[in-house]
Amino acid sequence: YLSQQLKILQDSFEIATRSTEKVQIHICCINHKRLSNYAKGIATESISSFRTIEGRVKEISFTRTLGENYWIISKALTKKNDFDSKWEEYYFANKEYYDWFIDHGFADDQTKQDLFKGCFPLNPIVTYALIQLSELIAQNERTLFTFISDNDTNSLKSFIISHESGLYGIDRLFDYFSPLMKKEDGEIKSIWLKAEAILSQLENETEKHVIKAIALFQILNDSRLFPPTVEYLDKSICINNIDSVLSRLEEQSFISKDLLTEQYAVSSFSTKEINQVILEYRSNHQKVDLVNVFSSITPVKYIPAR
Repeated sequence: YLSQQLKILQDSFEIATRSTEKVQIHICCINHKRLSNYAKGIATESISSFRTIEGRVKEISFTRTLGENYWIISKALTKKNDFDSKWEEYYFANKEYYDWFIDHGFADDQTKQDLFKGCFPLNPIVTYALIQLSELIAQNERTLFTFISDNDTNSLKSFIISHESGLYGIDRLFDYFSPLMKKEDGEIKSIWLKAEAILSQLENETEKHVIKAIALFQILNDSRLFPPTVEYLDKSICINNIDSVLSRLEEQSFISKDLLTEQYAVSSFSTKEINQVILEYRSNHQKVDLVNVFSSITPVKYIPAR
C-alpha cells in the first residue's frame, strides 16, 4: 500500500518537474522534517522511493531563531508569585556562571532574559540542546513540550517537584530522550549503543553523568557552539573535579580525546579488549594467509557481473 501511494506522489512530482513555463504545475508540501527522515523503519524499496521523491523537490527550510525558541520555552513554564525574588537571589549568587554563556554566544542582551530567567531551572546548555534534539529526533510521544509537562522521571516537571534547588543537567536530557535514540538509525543509534554499553559497566554516578553528557554532545554534533570539551562539559552538568573524572574514564578506554580539538568522544566498550586480542594474535601469528581467511568467513566466492 505504501509503495503505491509513494508511486502516485513520485509521478505527481515528475509531472510538475517536467511542466513548461506556459503550463506550470506547482506542488507544495509542508513537512516537519525532511522527506527521507520519514523512511526510518520501513522496507528498503520504500526507502528508495522516498529518496527518489526527495530528489524531485526543492527544499525551503523554515526555522525559528534561538532567541525565538528560548522565548517559547520560557512562556511554557509557569512561574509562581515569589519566583522573581528567588530568581534574583540565585542569579546574583551565580552571575559568573551565567556570564560565561553570554561570552560564548549562547545569548545576548536581548535573549538572556528568556534563556536565563525564563527557562530556569534549565541549565542554559540543556535549553540549547533540548531545542536541537527536539528537531533531530522528537516524535509525538516525546517532544520539547512533553519534556516540560509530562510525568516521566526525567522530565522537567518531575525535576522541579523533586528538587528544591539546582539546575536540570544534560545527563537527565539523555535519559529522557533515550527511548527515541534507541529507535534511531545510523550515527545517533551507534553513539547511543556505545554510551549504554559503557554505562552498564559503571557504578560511579558522576562518571555516568559525564558519559551521558559526552554522548549527547556527539549526537548533536555542533562543534562550533557545542563542543564536548572540558569547559563545556563542566558547564553542562556542574560537577566537582570533572578533570579527574575524565582522566579516569580515559584511562579505562571508555572515552577518547582528540589531541587537536581537545574534544571528547565515547569509545566502543570493547576497544580495550579488542586491542589486547589483536596484540596477542599478532604475537602468535607472524604471517596470515588472507585468501584463506576471507574464503573461510564468506560463502560467496564470486560476484556475478550485471
